[in-house]
Amino acid sequence: MVPEEWEACLDAWISLAEAHQSFAASDFTRISAKDDSLTAFLVTYMFESSLSPELASFRDSLKWMTLRRECFFLSVRLLKIDHPSENHQL
Repeated sequence: MVPEEWEACLDAWISLAEAHQSFAASDFTRISAKDDSLTAFLVTYMFESSLSPELASFRDSLKWMTLRRECFFLSVRLLKIDHPSENHQL
């Protein structure tokens, strides 16, 4: 991927993460928590960013750090959602 395409991807991912973060709690639970593509993105992002040495040159960029921060906060927010139906299956 050429640098311009990578930058465009980073911009898109950051925008989407920020859009999810901007939801009020009820909307976040109703929309983001049920968005399987968001969960798939976060899992893939965490996996790839931890194992891909070719990403090393991007890890110090402001956009990469912004994406990392947004993904962290989205993950925390998703993990904090109470799922009562799932808790009773223990």
